[in-house]
Amino acid sequence: MIDERPPKNLLTHLLLAIGWLTDARSRPGRVFGRLERAGTGLFDRLGTSPRFLKLAGGGLELGFLLRRSMNQSAEAWLHLLRAPTVRDVQTMRTQLRRLGDRLEVTQTQLELALAALARVEAELARTPRETP
Repeated sequence: MIDERPPKNLLTHLLLAIGWLTDARSRPGRVFGRLERAGTGLFDRLGTSPRFLKLAGGGLELGFLLRRSMNQSAEAWLHLLRAPTVRDVQTMRTQLRRLGDRLEVTQTQLELALAALARVEAELARTPRETP
């Protein structure tokens, strides 16, 4: 009986190629290692650089301000057209949810009151009435 290996599939070839490309003993692996170390050092310096952090923070702040301004403008146009905005729909959804909760509480209280009324009626039906 001969032990033959099945042919390698595409995934096996792909994993072997990735292993060869990232192996520290192969030429591409050594280049990859140097590039990785250089990139890591660069990002480490950027992450601790006050100038870069200030620039990145300023960019984020500007982006957030621009987005808020765009949202406010869109809401103003929608209000001008008498169309509901996302905030209006969310507020209405919250109010409906609260109203549903209150309705459920009221329904539970009514059920308890009906049960108490049924007990009182049953109690009255069991006691004989006095006729004058």
